[in-house]
Amino acid sequence: MTKQLLTPYKRKYDNEYRVTSSALKEGVIYPDNYIKDIEKKINTERFNNLIITSDNLNKLCKRLSVIFWFNNIKFIPENTPKGIDKMVIYGLNGGGTLSDKNNTIFIKLNNNSLMREKNIVHYKMFCKMLVNLIKHELIHRGQKLFIKNKELKQKIYDTSVFDSDKKYYSNKYEIMAHAFTIIEDLKLLGNLETERIRDTIKRNDIGSLMFLGGISYAFHQYTTLFDMNSKEIKLLYKYIFMYLNEEK
Repeated sequence: MTKQLLTPYKRKYDNEYRVTSSALKEGVIYPDNYIKDIEKKINTERFNNLIITSDNLNKLCKRLSVIFWFNNIKFIPENTPKGIDKMVIYGLNGGGTLSDKNNTIFIKLNNNSLMREKNIVHYKMFCKMLVNLIKHELIHRGQKLFIKNKELKQKIYDTSVFDSDKKYYSNKYEIMAHAFTIIEDLKLLGNLETERIRDTIKRNDIGSLMFLGGISYAFHQYTTLFDMNSKEIKLLYKYIFMYLNEEK
């Protein structure tokens, strides 16, 4: 499968997205090159000290937004933890990608991100979950780079807060991003290697589905909301295997 390099949004430096074909609808988008600059910032002492010492969520979000201004990532305070996804435990309520000219990413933090009384394990998991969430949103940014008109981007890509879970997860652009997120979840939270993930998904029996769903909230949502013979599950599996096959 031929890889093509695309130039995404940039300010003063170049980054690259990888795709598996020249047409977005026929390939999957990789955020791995773009995420490198972001991971460097997360791995600095400045970031570590800011997270560990912060005791005010509003101030924390403002300072993080300054750090990641160059990457067009903004942080929004949501004091109360919302949802049952494991990332909520570590301080992340979710995120999104706007359809403005820079495809701005926003990350919602809850009070669990305040680390004063948390241990080093909590901090490390917060960082890993943050990276995974940003990767998910970077895929959406990559999708939106192909369309410059704001209204058209909103019509094609954006979901509504009033959408049902089924409508949200059935969006093909969400299916692509969640396929990547599911793999990242299984590696981070389940400590599963690529071959184990591939083999378990291929078995596709009740035990395997429950095992994977117990690790990845996104996988649980898809296998709960949709019939296993549905077009949504078939597309999800297609994207999962496309991502996995690229790791050989």
